[in-house]
Amino acid sequence: MIEFHALIAAAVATLKAGGVEPILVGGVALNLHGSPRVTRDVDFVVNRDTAWENVLAALYKSGFCLITRLNDDGSARRFVREESIARLKVRAENPDSLFFWQPEERFRLDVLVDFPMPASEIRRRAAATEIAGVTVFVAAREDLKIMKARAIADRNKSGDREDYLFLGGTEEEIAEIRRKARL
Repeated sequence: MIEFHALIAAAVATLKAGGVEPILVGGVALNLHGSPRVTRDVDFVVNRDTAWENVLAALYKSGFCLITRLNDDGSARRFVREESIARLKVRAENPDSLFFWQPEERFRLDVLVDFPMPASEIRRRAAATEIAGVTVFVAAREDLKIMKARAIADRNKSGDREDYLFLGGTEEEIAEIRRKARL
């Protein structure tokens, strides 16, 4: 198996080859900001106006498949092995998020499409860093906090709470986010 940082660098290079400038968010971005959080996937935000045919071609060429169904634990349950079918599915659904699986490395890649906020906004505040020789833009703490607030409102996972607190949020803010989400 390839080392995790090399997988991240390869995913960034693949997305760039597909014509997008991915911005790293999620658990790996939190790690780069100093969080000890453990994660199983890598999350990126991209612009909605992405040419998906190019991105899908690059991802499929690198061994990724579009995930169409996840298990409760977040692992891939069902995926599309044919790039042409994936292209039709993405074009028809225009989703806010796409999940990809690379079976050989057992590697999950999540691509958020201007979700929960525009990639262009996140990119303006993102910082460039290098992972395994590849330049990667990493979302700023303030944007990760906004994204975690959205996650807290949408679901009830203890990891989201811990991440929000790590990013400088308070228990009172979390309670207010959850209260508003119930309205």
